[in-house]
Amino acid sequence: PNGVTDYAEVLSQPDVHWRVAPEAAVCFDAETPHNWDELGAVSPSCERLLLSPGPDPWTMVCHALVAPILGGGSTVIAVGGTPDQRDSLARQERAALA
Repeated sequence: PNGVTDYAEVLSQPDVHWRVAPEAAVCFDAETPHNWDELGAVSPSCERLLLSPGPDPWTMVCHALVAPILGGGSTVIAVGGTPDQRDSLARQERAALA
């Protein structure tokens, strides 16, 4: 439809690296200022984890995205469900509950 962009039609862009100072702020929200140096200090994870989003976006980004990238792990994100459903999903996905 008019006004909708089909991402299959978006022209690809080259990868661009922007050098950022380690002490520069990473913007998640105004109430929790963090810097790029802190992202580099996240402990790597080689595990496959099943996570549920929590109230703190910084913690979620560190555990769900940064740690597995640094350590070769992976993340399954589950929203909602009972503890039994999460246990079942973790078994199906061969993931540890976090």
